[in-house]
Amino acid sequence: MPRQLPAAVANFAGRKDELKALDGLLGDVTRGGAATVLISAIGGTAGVGKTALAVHWAHKVAERFPDGQLYVHLRGFGPTDPVTPAAALRGFMDALQVPAGQLPGGFEGQQGLYRSLLADRKVLIVLDNARDADQVRPLLPGSPGCMVVVSSRSELAGLVAAEGAHPISLEVFTDAEALELLARRIGAARLAAEPGVAKELMGLCARLPLALAITAARASARPGFALATLAAELRDARSRLDVLTTGEQATDVRTVLSWSYHGLKAPAARMFRLLGLHPGPDITAPPLPALPLSPLARRAGFYANSPAATCSPNPRPAATPCTTCSAPTLPSKPTQRKASPTGALPFTGCSTTTCTPPTPPAARCTRPAT
Repeated sequence: MPRQLPAAVANFAGRKDELKALDGLLGDVTRGGAATVLISAIGGTAGVGKTALAVHWAHKVAERFPDGQLYVHLRGFGPTDPVTPAAALRGFMDALQVPAGQLPGGFEGQQGLYRSLLADRKVLIVLDNARDADQVRPLLPGSPGCMVVVSSRSELAGLVAAEGAHPISLEVFTDAEALELLARRIGAARLAAEPGVAKELMGLCARLPLALAITAARASARPGFALATLAAELRDARSRLDVLTTGEQATDVRTVLSWSYHGLKAPAARMFRLLGLHPGPDITAPPLPALPLSPLARRAGFYANSPAATCSPNPRPAATPCTTCSAPTLPSKPTQRKASPTGALPFTGCSTTTCTPPTPPAARCTRPAT
């Protein structure tokens, strides 16, 4: 009987509504009310806690799946190539103790054997960090007694439409959730000793769970330091991501966010960079046509087939509009970088709390003067 879940998440905080939603789906499985395998697709931006939620809940309900729990990190977004469905399936077959000599030769045959083995069993399957629905589909069982939890930065709309997956979208923490995480990891007494600092830390981390966890870890490692000192280190937006690092790729905020950027299609990536011209924290749809986009970028759109991404407020020098077409222009000329053959500027890393695209050349008005 496989028990493949990673270690339980220490000091898990928040996500009460999402845990309740998962519990509701589990009730359908255990009561036998599900006609097909139930799938929950947990989506959200990088560092928002998708894996933490999936693993925490899986441990919480593991005993409800007496035939075992299967887990695979699909590496859909990261520094290495994604795990192929064939490789993931072979790992599951090993976990189910299928001798190599009894494996069918073809991939479709192995899929059939996998589903046969899970028929009439109650198994929880966690597919973590999926790239897209095509990576997930071959790993879905056919038994209604099984449940699948998928985490991904992509929306997996195809999985929702075709396989009836139940989407759960994670946002950054609420103030209460962020405070709960800090209190659990730093200590409520230490937070209470410096009133107001906790709220500032939450804001400087944009309530992003990964950033908050790193901040709490740094505070715990330096128990003699005042939290105000830690907040002061985070105030400079240009060096904030240098502070929010752990020395390893999987928990480095800048690196983790960059994987989402590199997953964008070229038109969406260019739009993302151009949004850096906007001086404020939010932008609505009407100003977008003023950005110097190519016709291809306008047709392709910014939101189509792109992994979830979040930009936090980033104070910038005030922009001055072009007097002819109102396109925003930066007050000073940025450093020029060599463009790629597609016209896209290379990504050089983030410089704010969550993610800020590299600053592109200042917008130039292309409308003929009248």
